[in-house]
Amino acid sequence: MAKMAQTAEQKMDKACRTIIAGRMEEMDWINEDLAKSLKTSRQTVGNKRKEPGKITLNELRAMIRVLHISDAEIIRMVRA
Repeated sequence: MAKMAQTAEQKMDKACRTIIAGRMEEMDWINEDLAKSLKTSRQTVGNKRKEPGKITLNELRAMIRVLHISDAEIIRMVRA
């Protein structure tokens, strides 16, 4: 069976998950560490990482700041 092409949204979600996971790994962080920095719960961070489309603009801004996400990475996260 032929594999279906990913939608633009799926590509952006995958980019978000990859970038966030990569930055957290570089910083040797787990969800709890990111949650403390964002002043939210570990469960909320886990849910947002699974479903990046539910990340609010304010949460994205905070993640960009604390994870030191580059401009090029931001573009990958929001444009297909």
